[in-house]
Amino acid sequence: MKKLTTLMLSSAALLVLSGCNPQQDTEPMAANEEARSVLMQCGEQRITGEFAGEKATITLADTTYELQQVKSADGARYQVADDESTEFWSKGDTAQLTVEGKAYPECTSAPEALLMGSEWQLIELDGKKTEVVAQGEATEEEAAVGSLNFGDDGRVYGRAFCNNFTGSYQLQGDKLEISEVASTMMMCDEAAMKQEQTMLDILGNSEQLALTTEGNLVITTTDGRALTAN
Repeated sequence: MKKLTTLMLSSAALLVLSGCNPQQDTEPMAANEEARSVLMQCGEQRITGEFAGEKATITLADTTYELQQVKSADGARYQVADDESTEFWSKGDTAQLTVEGKAYPECTSAPEALLMGSEWQLIELDGKKTEVVAQGEATEEEAAVGSLNFGDDGRVYGRAFCNNFTGSYQLQGDKLEISEVASTMMMCDEAAMKQEQTMLDILGNSEQLALTTEGNLVITTTDGRALTAN
């Protein structure tokens, strides 16, 4: 993707960070825990957070803070080393941010902002890299590619390697549902049509959405199939 920063839908990321057992002190994440990023709104302040192992980086405005995970009774708590006045404490899909003693309003997810504003280009379908299939005398720009766009009106649209498509989407946390998918009826190369069928099938059965620290968008179905775009 061209314009968005590397982010992860916060409810999914915070679920990973907070763990599933609030009855005991939360241990720091293992060093090999998959990195996650979040975008959250804390009152009027938008923040981004990147989490890898026991470390976290919180950015608000033009200032970045490096934090270390500490034990907590519940959720996942991070503090600046030797400075307890700056911390990020996530609990489920919300969090509390305190910077140099200033407590911000409760932080909540802002998932829609992660998707809009750029066109996503498909790079992988069901575990296989996508192919750019030339269509006769078509230029490279006109070749068969897969793309996704998310509008602020709840519509998703793009190109499914051969035909243009449109549909509706609903996003709640990391849960994504795409419905009412329709496409044009043009015939293309067999390879392009095969990729199109896989892409539209995954979109029509979508269940979960994630953004990796590499900036890739991953949409997963109820039966574990996935497409990846950037």
